[in-house]
Amino acid sequence: MEATGKNGCSRSGAGGQALHWLREAACGLAIGVVSANAHSQPAYPPDALRNATSTQAAATALGAARPELSGYLLIDAPDVALPGKIRVYAESQLPGTSQIVLLKTSLKAVGAAQSPPEKVLVAAAQIAPGEKAQLQAEFDAATTTNLVLMAQFRGQWFYATRQVKIGSAAD
Repeated sequence: MEATGKNGCSRSGAGGQALHWLREAACGLAIGVVSANAHSQPAYPPDALRNATSTQAAATALGAARPELSGYLLIDAPDVALPGKIRVYAESQLPGTSQIVLLKTSLKAVGAAQSPPEKVLVAAAQIAPGEKAQLQAEFDAATTTNLVLMAQFRGQWFYATRQVKIGSAAD
């Protein structure tokens, strides 16, 4: 018989009190560690970045007042795609990159109805020392989209751009 404790951990009701206690203790310890880390470190990505509706607002949320164009940032995405999900691979080849952020902005068709601004964040990650700075993400696109990859290296922000044109299927 399976039951769930008040902390969300599952436990077995069939025999083994020692095992039951050990399982509960381990689950409680793991929850404590998560809680301690959650309170000691700010959430990532920050809310201002998650809610940004322009690349400028996203850069401001990151503290990237004047990012520099870099050839060491790569965005692998199709040049042309059909409307729907688009897969993107992004990478910083700057050794020691500490953060990597992928943003998108959709180009609106001339005469298109005004719609509320959409959020620009596609993906973001903090990179541990020695890890490869890369992201894989998917996003929905109905119109041509500009992608912006931003990476922080030694306290300075760098960026690269790529456009994905959205076409329509031929009859």
